[in-house]
Amino acid sequence: QFIKFTPTKFEWHMNGNGDDNMDYEDIPADVWLHHAVVKTGDQLTYYRNGVEGGSGTIAQPLDFPQPLYFGGDNEGADGENWAGLMSEVAIYDRALSVGEVRYLAGEREGDPSLVIYYDFEGFGNNGFVLDKSGKGNDAVVVGSVSGLAGAGNTGSEACQITGDGSYLDLDGPNFPLEDIPTTAFTLAYWMKADDTGGTQTVFSALADPHSWSHGGYVRDGQYHVHIGDADNNYIINAYEGAVEYGTWHHMALTWELVPGEYGGGAMYIDGELVAEYGNDFVEAPQGVSAANNWGSADHGGARLGWDIDDGWQFNGLLDEFYLFKRALSQDEVLTIMQGM
Repeated sequence: QFIKFTPTKFEWHMNGNGDDNMDYEDIPADVWLHHAVVKTGDQLTYYRNGVEGGSGTIAQPLDFPQPLYFGGDNEGADGENWAGLMSEVAIYDRALSVGEVRYLAGEREGDPSLVIYYDFEGFGNNGFVLDKSGKGNDAVVVGSVSGLAGAGNTGSEACQITGDGSYLDLDGPNFPLEDIPTTAFTLAYWMKADDTGGTQTVFSALADPHSWSHGGYVRDGQYHVHIGDADNNYIINAYEGAVEYGTWHHMALTWELVPGEYGGGAMYIDGELVAEYGNDFVEAPQGVSAANNWGSADHGGARLGWDIDDGWQFNGLLDEFYLFKRALSQDEVLTIMQGM
């Protein structure tokens, strides 16, 4: 019995019971390719560079655990040996989704302005959340934060946050400065908040020396989002809608600086435009950028689920968290809201 990649097929061979080999297009020589095989129940699917290249039904399980070899077998010079290069080899104890396979194959969201994307797929009880924007801005778990399979708005895995002092840490002081939105911004996420009776933090970023630069909250029963300049003056300070607790809803806020003016933006709830913020004074001077850092070793930071001042705990579920360095259109907001 053996399972193996070959240049022409993926072999699932059972001695005495025949085989269930899965054919695919011959693997060319001297070309880097990403290969993945995923088995879900009896269904086996092969992906090349994130694209399905073959599938088949494999109903016969292996009778006993198999040894693992890379580059050949245990027959020495008489065996089937391979020559070439390998990289980023991984084996999972679960079936990956198509999106996860594409991510491993190097496919990232195509928008270079996307600086954070947490879809929480495969999160489980891991100690970190993988950023799938391609920027590598992963978040570290602190406290009671985990993935909850099947709990998302569309049956996907969602991020569950419970208990005081629980959050995802984005390591604000070391967050790449080039990824911090200063002249344009879109914050978007799905949220299913519990009713705690108080303010709850979805996202909070505090700049050094002291500026509440970027944030999204549940406050006074409304969706609250703000953007601040380096002097802690609000550029946008939005309170809109009425939060329905215990139910999934989508929130997105956009903003874009206009040189010499106050700029403007908009808030969308469940894809519907609920407010526009035009060339109106809030607190910040005309034409000012948002704060350009998320803290230092002595002050500030960036988190999901708990405010930087160690308060306003979020309790509930989050999913599909996006942060862009540009203002999305309403159609684009609808696209990410619908998972397209």
